[in-house]
Amino acid sequence: WLLVLPRHVRPSSTQQVAVVLDSSASMSVFKEQLLDELRTKLPPLQGNASRLRLYIFESAGDRPVLYTGEGLEKALSTLQKWTPSTGSIDPAGSLRLARSQVSREGILIYVSDTPAINLPFDAQHLAIGEPRENVGFTGAGFENEGSTVRWKALLRNYSDSSQTRNWHIIFDDGSRSPSRPVTLKRNSMTTISSIFPEGSRRLRVVLTSDDFTLDDELPLVIPRPKTLRYFLQLTGKYDQIAEKFGRFRDIEESNDPAQSDLSLVSH
Repeated sequence: WLLVLPRHVRPSSTQQVAVVLDSSASMSVFKEQLLDELRTKLPPLQGNASRLRLYIFESAGDRPVLYTGEGLEKALSTLQKWTPSTGSIDPAGSLRLARSQVSREGILIYVSDTPAINLPFDAQHLAIGEPRENVGFTGAGFENEGSTVRWKALLRNYSDSSQTRNWHIIFDDGSRSPSRPVTLKRNSMTTISSIFPEGSRRLRVVLTSDDFTLDDELPLVIPRPKTLRYFLQLTGKYDQIAEKFGRFRDIEESNDPAQSDLSLVSH
């Protein structure tokens, strides 16, 4: 009997557990693994309590609580619809909020796919995921070449090995260009480029998909300069400034300061 160490359930007792999920977009790759880990790791935390109450937060502090309740499967069903999409975020604010929800006696867990040490508010760390190969778009630019516009897209290989991808263009009318290969050395960047067809203002550049799909497609639209309206009320020694300012491109003087984007006024 002593070796069995029976546990006696405490009637009307509740074990509170707060889980803070890393909101970084990279977590989307490991969503199924996340659900499996929570399904396995959370029930034993109930211990001798008669109920297990869950609070699930995101590390992005401006997001609402994802789940509050006592149904594990309901919580996991809610997480099926969760779409992490932010950059790297310090979880301290959300951990503070979660700790206040479960008090000192509750359990606080931070779930992330990146290392986390010395977490505040007595939070425990649950690590998920593993290194994955990823190549994606990280920027774009445009250049005028006579009557045509050339686009340039910056590609980055985040992997520790050389990677080859194919890319193609999907045009406004739904047609697509032939695929072209591009190879990037480990942890490197390169540029791919082409021109907008005559009469077209938008297109999409698409890479061969990998596990992280958010950066595999790049929508592009030809920039359209905005005419800047300005109001001038300059006198005396400032007249030359007014004359030079009027020489800028895509700029138009206005007589109404309320309708202007910019006012130049001397006193």
